Amino acid sequence: MAEPSISVIVPCYNGARYLGEAIESVLAQTHPPLEIIVVDDGSSDGSPEVAKSYPVRLIALEKNAGAANARNIGIRAATGDLIATLDSDDVWLPHHCETVAALLIDHPSAAVGCSGVELFGNSAGQLIPGFPPGAALPVLRALLGKCPIPHSTTMFRRERLLEMGGYATPDRALRVGFSEDYDLFLRLAQNHPFVCSHDVTVKYRLHAGQISSGIERIVASAIFARLDLMERFASAGETILAEAVAESARRQWQESIIDARRARSTRGLRTLAPLAQLVPGLGWWERFSARLSLAAIPLLALGDPLRQRVSRSIQAPDHV
Repeated sequence: MAEPSISVIVPCYNGARYLGEAIESVLAQTHPPLEIIVVDDGSSDGSPEVAKSYPVRLIALEKNAGAANARNIGIRAATGDLIATLDSDDVWLPHHCETVAALLIDHPSAAVGCSGVELFGNSAGQLIPGFPPGAALPVLRALLGKCPIPHSTTMFRRERLLEMGGYATPDRALRVGFSEDYDLFLRLAQNHPFVCSHDVTVKYRLHAGQISSGIERIVASAIFARLDLMERFASAGETILAEAVAESARRQWQESIIDARRARSTRGLRTLAPLAQLVPGLGWWERFSARLSLAAIPLLALGDPLRQRVSRSIQAPDHV
């Protein structure tokens, strides 16, 4: 039997600084892909020109419409049996495609394969998928904790992506747009097992310009993705699963709002507090305190410059 072919999708928005390095890491794979599709999402920094200097298929969009839309366009244009995703600021190690494709070949029931990442740039460390390696497993309950799958390591069966409609459509992207990968994983995990390796095959870059750098937006999007899944389970009469998803959304909101209060984060409170009216199972005091947090935001916003002024006034003089 012939090995499955691989299409690589690289969405890019103003990623000229790192795009070349990402493409070169794909060209260096020990299991070469069938095609590399770069979907430029209306960049204004010369990203299309960078892409044109490499043997890739470039799809240049006139207007920025978000990463989920760019990925969906790439998926529809792809011809490979497997779809591999790579963010334009990340880097694959040379054995990435070989490692993850082998997982899907060995486990034909799995819809998604993934692996571990090494963090570099503004931080260091490793992230490993949050479920056991080397077997096709149901991972929905693992996903209800924190998302245990680094996105740039994932490889999908193309037919499964198309069955699910790909990443979030534009109307849903308004709710889950900063967690479009997590939303897709939840939907795929409802009906299909995943398989992973704990080998590190990707370098995940952390830098100030990342779209996903606003943690409160990611948390809010992940909560919306859980609420959507809860509604689907409830509509199907799966009450036990619906309540498990609701508990997951409730726990994440509670932990995140506490973190925002401790950090005196006005942006975090402004994003998370209104969600108290949507998250099921919260007590009356939690909903009321969320309203209090919203009311306190102007005071917190004033407090930052005041604290800075006081701090400057009590600094030691330059000379005595």
